[in-house]
Amino acid sequence: HGSNGGSVWEIDYVEFSELGVGVTTYYGVYSAATGGSVSFNGCSFYNSNYAVHLATANTLGVTLSNFVCYNNVDGLYVAATSTTHSISNGVIIKSSTSGVYVGDVSSSYSNISVSSSTSYGWNLAEAAAKGTWSGLVSHSNTAQGFYIGNALRPTNDWDFGLTTWRNGSYGLDDVATTLVSLSN
Repeated sequence: HGSNGGSVWEIDYVEFSELGVGVTTYYGVYSAATGGSVSFNGCSFYNSNYAVHLATANTLGVTLSNFVCYNNVDGLYVAATSTTHSISNGVIIKSSTSGVYVGDVSSSYSNISVSSSTSYGWNLAEAAAKGTWSGLVSHSNTAQGFYIGNALRPTNDWDFGLTTWRNGSYGLDDVATTLVSLSN
């Protein structure tokens, strides 16, 4: 749980596990820090409420790379923050809600695969200009592969290198405006 402004953390090859699935205050990583930076490389997060939760108050610059999230309520939860994060090279499997909830689309997301979530693979929720996105995959989730609530309006760049298949509903679903719905 990070809240110390100005800190610089480097966390490599750590397992965050058995932190209570469904217990709302249990997280692999939770940050509402007000400054500094943290880098996670080669970490695994499993059996907790949120594997990684970056709260709205967070202004900590987060780099998350080469990671695995398994059997969490939410694999990766990024609330709308004023900081740009870099999240790459991850696998998120078997979340009981969204594999990834993105309230902060201005961050950079690349080479992340989400599968077997009991709801959405990716839940995109913020109406803002997006950051650099590439290599995003969503497959074998119960609901939509990519569920676009208020995010990514038509003025934004839709070419963000996504792949989606074998989801229980649409592969890409822009429910707010129904501009785009692609089947699997």
